Amino acid sequence: MKRFLYLLTILLLGAGAAMAQQQVSGVVKDKDGPVIGLTVIEKGVPTNGAITDVDGQFKVTLRGTSNTLVLKGVGYLTKEVTVTGGVMNLTIEADPKALGEVVVLGYGKQRKLTVTGAASVISGDEIRQNPSASMQNSLTGKLPGFYSQQRSGRPGADGADFYIRGQSSYNGVNTPLIMVDDIEFSYEQFARLDPNEVESVTVLKDASTTAVYGVKGANGVMVVTTRRGKIGPPKIVFRNEGSLSQPTRIPKYLGAYETAKLYNLARKNDGLAPRFTDEDLEHWRTGDDPIGHPDVNWKEVLFKDFSKQLRSNLDVSGGTEKVKYFVSLGYLFQDGMLKHYTAGEPVDNNFYHKRYNYRSNLDIR
Repeated sequence: MKRFLYLLTILLLGAGAAMAQQQVSGVVKDKDGPVIGLTVIEKGVPTNGAITDVDGQFKVTLRGTSNTLVLKGVGYLTKEVTVTGGVMNLTIEADPKALGEVVVLGYGKQRKLTVTGAASVISGDEIRQNPSASMQNSLTGKLPGFYSQQRSGRPGADGADFYIRGQSSYNGVNTPLIMVDDIEFSYEQFARLDPNEVESVTVLKDASTTAVYGVKGANGVMVVTTRRGKIGPPKIVFRNEGSLSQPTRIPKYLGAYETAKLYNLARKNDGLAPRFTDEDLEHWRTGDDPIGHPDVNWKEVLFKDFSKQLRSNLDVSGGTEKVKYFVSLGYLFQDGMLKHYTAGEPVDNNFYHKRYNYRSNLDIR
């Protein structure tokens, strides 16, 4: 009997040791593909773990009894996985709170916590919450150090002038350098960029972050990255939105009768004869002579109460580990405030703006 118990004890200990020495390998992926540099640790044994390689692969030999792996990484949600076999393909999700922590600089991407220079970042999702037709107006008030001044409200020309390092340039040029996917853009080209195509916008303000651009970056640099395809089946997104706009302040004008009375009073105070007779004032008061004594509210005659804006976007994205694609088609229509008086005529008295945007980003590995 004692010999039997002794043998049983040896078998149990050997089985436990075998289980404790189980080797687990596999690949860790997120929605974009294999994750590099992710830490895979055995739960309860913090010194036993591995780091995923360039293909997202890992290999861990279990030493404890938890039978659980813990996945950790910067920008990802911590995840615990129960070991079910020797080979496991695992997935991990990005941390939504950490998505904005990546700063796109002139020499690549860097974690926000490690950036020593002055840089501000805004994501494309935040930009698209603003219904403005131009990128400049969408960024106003959302980036520290970003100063803008809108000089016109005309459809198609309402993009604000903006500055990053003030207006005290020695040579009189205050325009910042604008880089969209490493291509230099002008103010006008930037205004025609569809916010639906933007992934993130980074504003670089000091010498340490703009040095790579040389003298062109003296007035600050705006770095724009556009959206790229994600690994997965084709994803089709259609977005359609409409908005109404009107002037923020419209003065209320007096009618012809009140205006004529005040004009006569002003001349009287200056010692001059009245410009309009009592008979003229009576015609304006009663409105019985609309031809000889018109009283027209030109604001109501010429202008609409609101002007409309329509914007539509169609996106197709997806791909595999070898090929990823993002295709976007956009349409924008901005109407003006003037009423239409030339229906059917070759000349339109109203200001309006139509814009068509097309972008195709293809990444081949």
